[in-house]
Amino acid sequence: MLQLSKSSITQKFFELRDALVAYPDAVVARVSMQNKKFFTVLGVLAAVLTLLLRLHATTLVRDKKETGKVILKEGVKERVYVIHPILINVTQTDRDIKFLLYRRLLTLSSTGQVLPDLLAAWKTSAGGKKYTFYLRKDARWSDNTPITARDVLFTFNVIKRYYAETSSAQLLKTAKITSPSDYIVRLEFEAPVANLWDYLDFPIMAQHYYESYNPDQLLYEGFLIPSLSSGNYILKEYTPRRVLLVKRHNPAPFKEIEFISTKINNWQSLIARDITSLSDITLEEEQKLAGVPYITVHHFIKYYDFVGFFINSHNLNPLLRDQEFRYALYKLIDRNQLAKLLGTQPAYSIYHQNSQFYNEPVVQQYLNKNIDVKGILKRIPKRKHEYCKKAFNTEYCHLIVLTVPKNPEFRLIAETLRERLQKLGIGVHIKEVNRTQLHGEIIPMRDYEMLLLTLSTNVDPDQYVFWHSSQTEYPGKNIVGLQSRRADRYLIRGRILTNPQERAKEYQKLQEVLFEYMYFVPLIHPVYRYAYLNDVIKIEGEAKFVVEPQQRFLYIKPLHQGWQRGPIGRK
Repeated sequence: MLQLSKSSITQKFFELRDALVAYPDAVVARVSMQNKKFFTVLGVLAAVLTLLLRLHATTLVRDKKETGKVILKEGVKERVYVIHPILINVTQTDRDIKFLLYRRLLTLSSTGQVLPDLLAAWKTSAGGKKYTFYLRKDARWSDNTPITARDVLFTFNVIKRYYAETSSAQLLKTAKITSPSDYIVRLEFEAPVANLWDYLDFPIMAQHYYESYNPDQLLYEGFLIPSLSSGNYILKEYTPRRVLLVKRHNPAPFKEIEFISTKINNWQSLIARDITSLSDITLEEEQKLAGVPYITVHHFIKYYDFVGFFINSHNLNPLLRDQEFRYALYKLIDRNQLAKLLGTQPAYSIYHQNSQFYNEPVVQQYLNKNIDVKGILKRIPKRKHEYCKKAFNTEYCHLIVLTVPKNPEFRLIAETLRERLQKLGIGVHIKEVNRTQLHGEIIPMRDYEMLLLTLSTNVDPDQYVFWHSSQTEYPGKNIVGLQSRRADRYLIRGRILTNPQERAKEYQKLQEVLFEYMYFVPLIHPVYRYAYLNDVIKIEGEAKFVVEPQQRFLYIKPLHQGWQRGPIGRK
């Protein structure tokens, strides 16, 4: 028996409705007077169906003429765990909600420019050792209490006391923190601090709300649900699978934002209009949504993240131990082709091409390097592996075992590499792993030859944790095992220097060292795919790059104010 999904039935229903609504002009002229009675009845049926579907669409966006605002009903892949301002985020949904509820001292533009948020201004003196923050005097909590220096100091103290192992706490402990007035906070350090933003990237807590909680609650209870906020929205309803935020300020574009996380929350839910948007969709989902006229998929490119091959410096694979072959890997990948397939941009270094830290000469030097791959293969011994039989019908071959997290985009990249190298007589055995295996075994044990992964960086160029030799042992993030005194020196000097031009020189030198070893081969910038009903909402402005996925809310707006369009776009 033929079975139809809910989305299929809904789609067929829309098509029937369209055909019936179009009947008077398309059909009446072709029928005789004897058939008019039949078609009059059919026309009444069409009108009734149209009315029902308009009510259906209105229910989905739950809009009212008198409010003039649309409700954003967003489907998310991960449930919410933590809404407490400074407890560690578990999922991207946690970050999304905190972004809308809470404000920080400083915020970021989509391209990484540091901007004031709760601050009216700030200044640096004493060669980067002293910072003075001037708070906005018009900033208030949702209960109308002013946001003052007391809240900032309270937040600093909570972090220093209860989150002592974090980098933010360790830095704040070295600072002399004072507040000469209700709207001024000063931090003085013994040594210059160039990347202070990276350490202050957390929301400010409300002293008058949280001071009543005991230490155990502040430290462990991620389910603490605050009844106030400092952002444009406040929390109205909460369950782990559903969170409802309501508008607090006029700048907020939506009357309400509802986050829904369910097992059936997928591309079919969007087609059926059970939700108005779906975040973080996969390449496969994008392909399934292609051609649906009322759905748009927008690509947000993560400006400071890089997908690439990590090569284990301690592996025994003779191919990957050969420096010239690693240079060949850098050249062999067609980044433009990959970027086009995935709707993103190519990446050539550990810094974005538009960054002042990007080292163009060294990139071109290695892109233009003459490499004889056949000559390399002649001098490197082959290895015995079961995959050789499958790829070349022999027991011994040149082979790379590529570990890949289960992900459609990563699988596409891996297969592109395999196709390219197999033509040169090099096999690529793709070993897919799940998230538990990746973070529980592969990364802690450094158990891989070559690993396809995302290098997640931040707006500050400091990448000490990824490349300094002190970070090679787990939980350090130097997973390639790079040990270079020159790299260590540039990383340390980059942390000390506060002059942007001088820092840029150190990090450009760092890239020279990384290219020389070539244990990381950058490929593309990752993409955050966002699908939405284009007859209900829109993406406006220069919304191509984001530092973090939650910044998409800076650009999501209602398509119209007032009565919204129905399923096929008619008012």
